[in-house]
Amino acid sequence: MKTIAHHTCKKEGGIDYVTTNVPFFAEHNMDEEKYQFLGSGYYFWDDNIELAKSWGKYHYNNDYHVFQFDFEINSDICLDLVGNRSHQKYFMDLFKIYEEQTGDKREDWSICQCIEFIKILKKKSEKIFPFKMIRAIDLLNHTNSTLTD
Repeated sequence: MKTIAHHTCKKEGGIDYVTTNVPFFAEHNMDEEKYQFLGSGYYFWDDNIELAKSWGKYHYNNDYHVFQFDFEINSDICLDLVGNRSHQKYFMDLFKIYEEQTGDKREDWSICQCIEFIKILKKKSEKIFPFKMIRAIDLLNHTNSTLTD
């Protein structure tokens, strides 16, 4: 599936630096209180320039760039939690594995914790999580943004 991807980033470093290095990796690090919704990775808005700008205004104090890319989403490497029901069910099964392996009860974990845990298991076997990207939907109200990430 082809889409347009928007990547929001800080202006820090100047336009030449940003243009050369975009997209930027968002690291999930609970110890430093850096929480990423879907764990560590590269984040793009799926054809949503409005939310990309809203994110920049809120998270980067209105000092941001939005870059646009043509993007191909391949279902073989993309866990599609937006439009693929079998992927949604598979993802819920991963949460069950996480709960069994960690002993954490369902109400105690977050999506990012489960994904980061699954990435550790993936290092042991690619079959556990064959995906390189995750497509999800943002249901937060961004007009009075209280985003947590």
